[in-house]
Amino acid sequence: MRVAAEISARVTGIDQVLQQVAAVRRRFFGRAGGAIRLTAKRSLRRAAQKPLSELTDEELQKYKASVAQWKAGRIGRKPRRPERISEPGDPPLLHMKPQSPLKYGLAYAVTEDNMDVVVGPARTKSNLQKLEATRPFMAPALVAIQPSLPKFLQSAAG
Repeated sequence: MRVAAEISARVTGIDQVLQQVAAVRRRFFGRAGGAIRLTAKRSLRRAAQKPLSELTDEELQKYKASVAQWKAGRIGRKPRRPERISEPGDPPLLHMKPQSPLKYGLAYAVTEDNMDVVVGPARTKSNLQKLEATRPFMAPALVAIQPSLPKFLQSAAG
């Protein structure tokens, strides 16, 4: 009987330790995932307009026709030139108005077993794997956050 009581006490102690470790993991991955998401979000910038020298002949004609209509008073807002596209290897530029689902749809979640965190767009209509391969923004965010991971673990352990 005494042996069973000791084993039961040890098992209860181990359960408490495992629960504490799971809580620390959850806090650590939550902080790390949030930092990666924020860094990736900040790397995404709004696309600037192309300068006139970079416009194709077709784009230039369309833009000049829109400006002429605007000057004649047929359209209310001044027309904008087409927007730039990011170079391969650079983070993608945002083209959506007023909000980009890529930037404002970034999310992170800790898995149920508290062993991983998943960070990325919650849902987009575009082919995300192709986008990340040509214009990465999640992997550089992880690299930028890696020096801070020990601090996150230390603060999670409290």
